[in-house]
Amino acid sequence: MGYKKPEKVFVLQFKDMDGLEVKAKGATVGQLANIVELADRARNVSDGVKALSEVIELFRVFGSKLVSWNLETEEGEPVSLEPLEISGQRETPTEACVRVVMDQDLDFALEIVYAWIDALVGTSDPLERSLPSGELSLEESIPMETL
Repeated sequence: MGYKKPEKVFVLQFKDMDGLEVKAKGATVGQLANIVELADRARNVSDGVKALSEVIELFRVFGSKLVSWNLETEEGEPVSLEPLEISGQRETPTEACVRVVMDQDLDFALEIVYAWIDALVGTSDPLERSLPSGELSLEESIPMETL
């Protein structure tokens, strides 16, 4: 019997959007490399169509990892991530999430995606110091130069 690694889900943190809660899955190392590259190119969205295609791809990747959010419309209705039937075809859950992300304002969607990237590459807590500072050990005080 082998080990099954639990799926990691991040609760994204936002500086200026109090109350917004977004949960998204983690990514593999290979996916992360692609995501960071896309995000770097997407920051230059003013550079034209090529950068816009990078933004769209970035939203597609993020949409495939989106688990849940508590986003509401201006009328107070929840923005659902549930699949819809479009042109006689039922969306997959991933297609629904991608569609809903793509329906958002560019700046808002980018802020969510960048928070996700920060969660993927960042550390949640500072590392603890394992040893307290103190005096030098006796060995360090012995001169090691040739006489």
